[in-house]
Amino acid sequence: MLNKKADAGLTAIVIIILILVFIGWLVNLGSRECNSNSDCGKDAYCGVDHGCHKIPIIERTVTVTQRDYTKPSLILGAAIVIGSIFFNFDKIRPRRKQPQAPNLYY
Repeated sequence: MLNKKADAGLTAIVIIILILVFIGWLVNLGSRECNSNSDCGKDAYCGVDHGCHKIPIIERTVTVTQRDYTKPSLILGAAIVIGSIFFNFDKIRPRRKQPQAPNLYY
């Protein structure tokens, strides 16, 4: 048989821990500055930390940058031409035919 006093003590400890967790949750809920954007002022919003933050004003600035791609395109074009000459050199300038020795075996 189980000890009834030990079971009652364990149950009391679990209930006390649950009550403390519930009270901590209530204190956390009550200490929030806001729960939604309507709880904050006109120029503020409710953040993830449940605090009111001022809405930042972001101004757009247009920056125009001009880039010159002629040098890189010349390098790529020259590399393509050199590569095609390298791989097709036999077609451009065929090798000279070497004089062959006469075939002595008929």
